[in-house]
Parts: sequence; structure tokens; C-alpha cells
Amino acid sequence: MKNNGEKVLYIVVGILIIVAILIIAFPEKNTKVNTLVSSVSLSDNELSLVVKDKYHLEYKIYPTNATSNVTYSSSDTSIVSVDNDGNIEALKKGNAFITIATDNGKKAVCAITVSDNKVAVTKITLDKDEVEIEVGKSYQLKATISPSNATSKVVSWSVDDQSIATVSGGKVTGKKEGITTVTAKTGNGKVAISNITVIASKTPVTPVTPTNPTNPTNPVTPTNPTTPTNSTKPITADSICESVKNNATIDYKSFAILQKDKDDYYVIKAAHDCANKYNKPVSVTKGEYNIYKKNNVTISVQTNTNLNNSTIYIHDEYSGISNYSFGDGSSIFTIELNAKNKCISGTKTGFSNAFASLAPITGNYFVSMTEQNGVMVYNRNKGSGETSQAHKKSESYRVYNGKVQDPMFWDYNNSKVKYTVCPIPSDTLVFQNATVKTITKKACDSKCTEFASRGIMVTRSNTKIYNIKHSYVDKNDKPIHVVNHKYEGMFRVLDAANVTFKDCVVYSLTYMLSNNKADSTYDIGAKDSVNITIDGVKMSKVDKNYNQLQKSSDWGVMGTSKVKGLKVLNSELNRVDAHRNIYNLTIKDTVIGIKGITVAGTGDRKDNKMVIENVTLKYASSLVRLRHDYGDTWNGTISIKNCKVENATSNTLVLVNILNFTTNANKKLVFNQPIYNPTKITVDGLKVSSSNVTKIEVINGSKKDFENYYLSYFQRKTNKNEATKISKNNITGHGSGNVVNYAG
Repeated sequence: MKNNGEKVLYIVVGILIIVAILIIAFPEKNTKVNTLVSSVSLSDNELSLVVKDKYHLEYKIYPTNATSNVTYSSSDTSIVSVDNDGNIEALKKGNAFITIATDNGKKAVCAITVSDNKVAVTKITLDKDEVEIEVGKSYQLKATISPSNATSKVVSWSVDDQSIATVSGGKVTGKKEGITTVTAKTGNGKVAISNITVIASKTPVTPVTPTNPTNPTNPVTPTNPTTPTNSTKPITADSICESVKNNATIDYKSFAILQKDKDDYYVIKAAHDCANKYNKPVSVTKGEYNIYKKNNVTISVQTNTNLNNSTIYIHDEYSGISNYSFGDGSSIFTIELNAKNKCISGTKTGFSNAFASLAPITGNYFVSMTEQNGVMVYNRNKGSGETSQAHKKSESYRVYNGKVQDPMFWDYNNSKVKYTVCPIPSDTLVFQNATVKTITKKACDSKCTEFASRGIMVTRSNTKIYNIKHSYVDKNDKPIHVVNHKYEGMFRVLDAANVTFKDCVVYSLTYMLSNNKADSTYDIGAKDSVNITIDGVKMSKVDKNYNQLQKSSDWGVMGTSKVKGLKVLNSELNRVDAHRNIYNLTIKDTVIGIKGITVAGTGDRKDNKMVIENVTLKYASSLVRLRHDYGDTWNGTISIKNCKVENATSNTLVLVNILNFTTNANKKLVFNQPIYNPTKITVDGLKVSSSNVTKIEVINGSKKDFENYYLSYFQRKTNKNEATKISKNNITGHGSGNVVNYAG
């Protein structure tokens, strides 16, 4: 029994120990009752929305020390949906209620009216573009919607850095010193921003006068009393950059305070300078940006840039635009190498096609060079007896790890050459998603007699320009087609390799000369470059009453010079112009308008290739024209496969037009290079849909014409005795029964 008693004792003691442990580990619950929610409110009691509008409802519970979960619900989810965070979306026309409820059943309601008869918001503005507030103080921003009768006037508010300031219903409250941006956004995506600068509190602190405990009636006078100061550092591009350098991306709106006289040039430049400095991509808040600055406007772009479908207005409606020539670096955006990828320039004597010796053995490089001690290889004939644009031999090519990737135009025979070698980055820089409108004028001042370059210049290899849509408009934002101002074009490449233009929109503009003769401008082109791709590029259709493919005065939407490896794919252009040293041209799945394909090969190579496949020619009488002003030369093959001809402008269709001008002693050119006929022309699967075409010429002229042309016009060696070989198959449509060709 004693043993049993001891066991009982041990059990009792064990239970007491366990109870003690439980009491310590789990003390009695706090019997204090949680504060219940007495009421809840929403930021809006009623809203008028348009189908597809989105909005965020905010809530407050009272008293402020109460806690509760909340739930949102919609009385009709087919009209308005809502998620657990209060984000609502208008789905169809009708009326519905959004209800918020707390755990203890307190509720608030917002009445929603959804309309489908939309008067769209075109603009939103704020009463202040810049606000300075103290820590702890607030400012109420006021938003104005245009037009005043817009169906939906809802505005949602956000702030970039909530640690610096908060915003609710437009009320901005400073939290700590710093710079941030508040954005107001309408339901259809229009935005306005205000730059917020939060400074230290200006409220002076009243010093407490300590008393002398030994003599209460004789207070101690503080020594060196501190006087409150209100000094703030000036806001500069550098100070803003330092405040945003740790962001994932750089945004134009962070620099909006730098705008001068409505000119966003300073904003955009500062943003890109900051992005370049810290190697950050640029991602822009969608909006409208205006560039008024006329001269010395180059903005260096060295990182990926997404303009997020913003609209950029280039203001050329005023006088003072300086003349620019192609390649002087005066474009507004220049996409270029960063400071770590430096180019090397120099002069080499005794150059003998040892091409890789100009570039380091390792790595990938782009090389451009010009002969210094040789003769001019051609002059350009402008058709009035004079010659112009004399040029010596020049090359561009790629070197990958010491191996040359591209053929050479010329044999340099121990020449002296001036060269530049630039690294080819391993990554591709993408500049994308914007509508660019050049606001120009019909009248011309004395400073617009030469071409102005007011667009995007690419000098960095491995670059892609994507979804940039360009047009020329007047000051009322209406399309304009005829002016007295010359432009180099929106899209240009100079001294670069592996550049692609994808899904862009180009615009052909006619300018009137002083003698009222119409001339035209390019809008996309390349010079001294290698491996250029134009893919999905279309002529602008902003003016539905103006067909740019058909207008004879709009001859120059695209032009290149000295390019190796040019591809035009899936595009619609009124002309493909590849003159002065084009090597290997491919055009596929493309519509070409009234000016057709105009080309000129050059150099000593005999393997040049022109491939034209699945191309539709419209409003023209010839598919290919070898440019007479550069010598009508093509030393290689031409393949025309599965092409169509529609709306031809002549009874005779010429597929390859070689003799397209009248010889004249006054137009005599002196070339220091051979002039070549195509070595072979192949036509396969041609379909002609124009009922007016009665004859098809594969090439024009006779053998005698060729001999007389080359002997009398150029007075030098040609390969005239090498007869052009022609093969043809499956030519259908009008004129197919009367196919003629050069009798070689």
C-alpha cells in the first residue's frame, strides 16, 4: 500500500507541475473587449462610369482604433464587378450597387450608373504641376476633366513613393523629406502628374526655458540657442536622378519638374541621362510629351526604352530649325553605345584586305573605313549636266572573334584607309511603343533649304525599333502632305549592324521647291551599315483620303546607301530604294507602290543577289529600275518569284528597267569602276491582274542599245559581252502571250 501511496503522490505532484507550466505558458486571456466598428464609409457614394472603365473604391472605418475585416459585393456582377480590394470595373450598361460590410455588419453603399453612350475624356489637368508641402501637412489637388460633358469623370490617384507622401482622393500628405510624383488617371487612361516635394516642417519649435532649481526666480539663459532654419537644396536633374536611381526603371514623369516653357525636351534628356548613368531601363508613364527645342537637341539613348504608347510631338511649326545633313548626330533621339563600349579610330597604311587586323582578335566588332589615297569611284549624275556627290571606296563589315563576316565591295590593293572599330554588344537594345507627330508648316523660312534630321538615329549595333508610328501634322493635329521643309526622316541607321525596324509606321512627305517643282523626303533609311531588316513597316493611313502608295509626288519613303544585307519583309512601302553599293537585297511578302524598286549595285564583286518573292506591285509600270544616276549596274542575279502586278500605269510592264533614261553627251559621267548587266534574271510565277497591260518586258532595250549605251555614255570597260541570261516560267495574266526580253 505504501508503494501505491507513493505512486499516487508522484502522480499528483506531476499533475501540479503540468498545470503550473500551462499557467505560465498560457496566461489568462486579456479580458479587454476589442473596440467594435461603429460605422464604415466609402470614398464615393455614387459614380457614373462608362463600359470598360475601372476605378478603386477606398474605405474608412470608425472609430479609427477599431479593427475589422471588410468584404465587397456587387448587386449585379454582370453590370459592375468588384474584387476584395475594392477595384471595380464597369461591364455593361445599367445600374448596380457596391456594398462594403464589416465583421459586425456595418455597411456602406456606392450607387453605380454605367453608360455605353460615351463622350470620351480627351484630357485631364491638375491645378498644380508642382507642390511643395511640409512633413505632416497636406494639399488638395484639383483635377479638371475635358471636355466638360465627358460621360465618365472618375479619377483614380496614385503616388510613386508612399514613404514620402500619400494621396487619397487628390489629398496629398507629406510623410518624410523627399521627391515623388502623384498621378491622376481617368477611366480611359488619360493621365496628369504633379511633382511633390516634401520638406522639413517650417513650424518653429519654442525652446523650453529651464529654471534654476536653486533660484526659481532667476531662470538660466541657454547658451548658443539654436535658431530653426528652412534651407532646402535646389532641385536639379542630378538630385532627382539620385532619388530614383534605385528604382527598377526610370520614368520621364519623375523629372517633370524640369520642364521649361512647356518643353519636355529637358525632362526627357534628364531621364535618359540618368538611365544611362546607372544602366537602368526607361519605362514611361503614358502621356503626351512636347519637344520645342530646335538645335543641339540630341538625347542619348543607351538602355531599353518603353514609351508605353505615349505621344511625342516634335514642334517644327516655328522658324529657326537649322539645316542638318545626314549623319551629323543632330537627331532628337540617338541610340548609341554606352561609355563602357568605346570605339577606336585610326589610319592604316598598306591595307590589303586583311580586314580582321583592324579589330581585336576576340569579341565582336563593327568596322567602317574609307580609302584615303585612291581615286573617286563614282560621281552621281543629277541629270542636268553636272556631277555631284563624288565618293572614294568605303566599306562596312562585321568581325566576330577575328573572322570577317561580310564580303568586301572593293579590292584595296595596299591602300591607306581611315577606319573606326566599334564593339557589337551581346544584348539587343529595344526602343518601342510610341506615336511621334512632327508638327510642321507649309511655309519655309531661309533656314529650311536643306534636310533636317529630327527623328531617331541608330548608331548602336544590335538595336530593335518596335512599334513607333510617325506622321506629319499641322498645328491643328491634322495630317499634312505638302510643305516647303525637307526632312531626312524619322528612322535612320548610320555605321551600325544588325538593326531591325519592326511594325513601325512611316510617312511620305512632299516638299515644294522654289520653282514649284515637287520633290519628296525619306522617312526610313540606312547608310554605311550591315544586316538591316525592315519588317512589318507600313505607310501611314492617318488620312483615309490620301493613298501614299499611289501618289507620284511622294517618291521617297525609304532610301539606303552602302548597305550589305538589306531585308524588306511583310511591309507596305511606296518605294524600296537601295542605291550606291547595295549588296544582297531581299524583298518578301511586301506591297510596293508607284515608285517600285530602285537599286544600284557597285564594286568588284560578281555574286550580288536580288531576291523578290511574294511581292505585289501597285500603281507602277516597272518592278525594278537600276538607278541611272549611279550607273545602272548590277553584277549578279535577280530572282522574281510568285509576284503580282495590280493597277499598272502603262500598257507595257517592265520587270527590270535598265535603260531608263536618254543618253546625252551633256550627262557624261566618269566612273572608275566597271558597269555590269545582271548576269541572270529568273521570273517564276508572275501574275498580272491589270487589264491594260498588253506587253511584258523582262528587261527593256535591245543588245545594240546596251552596247551603244555603255560605249558612248561611259567610254570605258564594261562586261557588255557577257549576255544576260533569262529564264521565265508560269507568267499569267494580261500580256502573258506577248513576253519579250533582251536578245542577248
